[in-house]
Amino acid sequence: MLAPHIITILLIDDDVDLVEMTRQLLELEDYHILSASDGVKAIELLGGLKDYELPDLILLDFNMPEMNGESVARTLALTHQWRHIPVVMMTGNPDLRDVMDRVDAYAFLSKPVEPSDLRELALNYTHRHQNARASFLT
Repeated sequence: MLAPHIITILLIDDDVDLVEMTRQLLELEDYHILSASDGVKAIELLGGLKDYELPDLILLDFNMPEMNGESVARTLALTHQWRHIPVVMMTGNPDLRDVMDRVDAYAFLSKPVEPSDLRELALNYTHRHQNARASFLT
C-alpha cells in the first residue's frame, strides 16, 4: 500500500482576504498550502524550494502587480523543474476566453471563486494525481 502523499498547493494572489479564505478552506481538506502575494515573490519562493518540496498544484491570479499571472505562467512553462506543475488560472476578467487564449493552464476559475468549485477542483486534481502516482509505482 502506498503511503499517503500530502498535496501541496501554491496560492499566488495579491488579494490577502482571498488567500486566507482559500488557505483555510483547503487546509480543512488536509492540503499543505504555500502562498505568495505576487508573481515575483512566487518565483523567488519556488526558486528556494528543493524538488521534493515543489507544489503539486498552483492556483494563480491573472491580474497582479509586479508580475502578472500570464508572465508567471510563461516563466513556469520555460523552467525545466517547474513546467510539470499544473496551473489553475483564477481571474476576475469578464472576458475569460481572452485569458484562456493567452495562457495554457490546467483549468480556469472565475473570481470570485466559489468554495465548492475550489474544493471540487482540488479533489479532482488529487484523485488524478493519486491514480497517476499509483500507476507509475506499480
